[in-house]
Amino acid sequence: MFEDLFSLGLSQTEAQRRLEADGGNVLPSGDSRNFFRILRDVFREPMVYLLMACGAVYFVIGDHAEALLLIGFLSFMVLITLVQSVRSERALSRLRALSAPRVLLVRDGCLIRLPAIEMVRDDVALLNEGDRIPADGILISSDSLTVDESLLTGESAPVGKSKDESKGSAKLFAGSILIQGTGLMRVESTGARTELGKIGSALKQISSEKTHLQKEVESLVRRVFWGALVVSIGLTALYGRQHHDALEGLVFGLGLAMAIL
Repeated sequence: MFEDLFSLGLSQTEAQRRLEADGGNVLPSGDSRNFFRILRDVFREPMVYLLMACGAVYFVIGDHAEALLLIGFLSFMVLITLVQSVRSERALSRLRALSAPRVLLVRDGCLIRLPAIEMVRDDVALLNEGDRIPADGILISSDSLTVDESLLTGESAPVGKSKDESKGSAKLFAGSILIQGTGLMRVESTGARTELGKIGSALKQISSEKTHLQKEVESLVRRVFWGALVVSIGLTALYGRQHHDALEGLVFGLGLAMAIL
């Protein structure tokens, strides 16, 4: 069936050049959190605000030891959170790389199995039953090829694909699954330029809503925060009035707010 297989395909040099020019064959995905985004999220926590406020108050009243202790504790907490979050993001990236499909490509006249991310335009791929098509392309040759395109079309019935000289080569789309048969495909589009990639790019423009649980938790934290703040301000004023020491009362109030939160 594929007697001319090894005369097709690209050289490794040309494939590498196209890979550098066009980028990897990856679909658009949600933005991963980088270091600065993680740091920003950490400093949005109410407890961080309170610790910073307490540290500032201790500096003002001249209790540098307590201030340095709070700042040290805050720095340690932020550092631990950053390290764990960065490690988690890296682990997720490695898992995504490990889970990436591999595909049989013709390179330099040889059939080799490579990660689908390395596919480029004009690559020739050998597809077998059960494979997920990793890019858009045209069918060069096939043998009883049937494809499930429900991911794109929503149609559950498999579609037969064949090369018809009168109608031209059939089109194969990324994300489709080979239900039956084998085929040779020449890649036309990869990554975000595929039909599936265009859908992904459009979906990225849609802002995702938070879940009901996330909304409830955020609302609870806000209510507790403001309630703690009001109570601490009241007790701060009362403490300062009774002991005639406003700064000490402020420290007492902030400590109470942290305990409540």
